[in-house]
Amino acid sequence: MSQGSGAARCYCLREAAVATSWKNGNVGRRFYGCQKYPNDGYCKFFHWIDDPLCERAKQIIPELLKRLNEQREEIRNMETIAEKLNEMTRVLESLNNKLEEEIQGLKNENGKLICQNMKLKTKMNRKFIFFSCNFKLLVKVSALFCLFLVLVNVMCKLLGLSEDMEMKMLG
Repeated sequence: MSQGSGAARCYCLREAAVATSWKNGNVGRRFYGCQKYPNDGYCKFFHWIDDPLCERAKQIIPELLKRLNEQREEIRNMETIAEKLNEMTRVLESLNNKLEEEIQGLKNENGKLICQNMKLKTKMNRKFIFFSCNFKLLVKVSALFCLFLVLVNVMCKLLGLSEDMEMKMLG
């Protein structure tokens, strides 16, 4: 490996790229490599930057990366669910606003109907009072008419008139 001004150079004499290994056994370990990799014509330059991992790190790091990837996937799933919930919330809020407007309209209509009902009750009460008064008058007139008939009958008997004559007088 040739080094100039602190950076490694590959066999192509270009500044070497710094990459990180994600393969088991060297997970997280940095290395230098040819910038052209993985394209054709790379010079196959390779040099580790970091020292080899201890056996315990080789066992733990892959499991930690697996857990990290699982948590990232879970976060992506939760973000997707959160987006869907936000959209559902917007839809429900819109529906709620429409329902509140409809409820207000129904309340207004109900107020008008209550007003009409009160007017009709007042009108019916007046008609009932009128009918009640007329009915009382009719009862009195009927009673007077019955008395009149009784008087006519009594007069006819006193005068000695026959029933035919009585009918002619009433008729």
